[in-house]
Amino acid sequence: MGSMLKGESIYANPDHNKEYQLAHYTKLTNITLLMKWIILYKKHPELLPNIKELIKTTNDINNQCSEGFTALMLASIKGHKVVVRLLLEHSDINVNLQNVFRYTALILASSYGHDAVVRLLLEHPDINVNLQNNYGYTALMYASMYGHEAVVRLLLEHPDINVNLQNYCKDSALSHASIDGHVVVVRLLLEHPTTDPTLQDIYGLTVLGHIMNEKLRILCEYSIYEWDNKQQLIEREKEDLMERIDFSIKYFHKVVRLSNTTLYFCLYK
Repeated sequence: MGSMLKGESIYANPDHNKEYQLAHYTKLTNITLLMKWIILYKKHPELLPNIKELIKTTNDINNQCSEGFTALMLASIKGHKVVVRLLLEHSDINVNLQNVFRYTALILASSYGHDAVVRLLLEHPDINVNLQNNYGYTALMYASMYGHEAVVRLLLEHPDINVNLQNYCKDSALSHASIDGHVVVVRLLLEHPTTDPTLQDIYGLTVLGHIMNEKLRILCEYSIYEWDNKQQLIEREKEDLMERIDFSIKYFHKVVRLSNTTLYFCLYK
């Protein structure tokens, strides 16, 4: 891996007495010196002065490698708050560029749960908080799916956030958070005034439909392998249902209308 740094003056090491390893990023091609030093920064913080100088002198702060990553994207993935701030201060920075899979710096930072970086990105006046990647996922969807509560809070505070966007399977941020059991995130999403819990996926299921399907699957699997404990499981399910009903009444005013009956939206805990 160290051989990638030899023979090309543009990739000259700032300290020739050290061997700089790119680890998992060796598959990236046509990366600039700035990108390379950003990748190395965590293990080699002494590179910061060199990074600052490159940011000031680079001809194209938005340069993309063959896979479409920019310096800002790589700094966002790594959670380098100091480097991200420096990049965002550049007058020509494009915060909304997308790589070959249409991931943005914001989507990447949100996916990894780097809330400090997300905050900085959201403060940029040009940020588009609702961009979707090739699979239809937004920054909010990833943060919700992985249970990154601090990131979800920040995204929901942005005035342009669209909480009801759906991916290629027509799943929303709410459905991902609910199915994966991230209760605090679900609360945050449902407290947003524009959230629609009645959205349907490609199978016609709402979030509640997904939850009930998952409960039924668990019950069936449990009954096959632990038949003797089936009744005990059912009792626990009843208790869980009551907790979810109380939970929904306490925290939400969202309702699902079904067969002319208004049902409180119950959550999977």
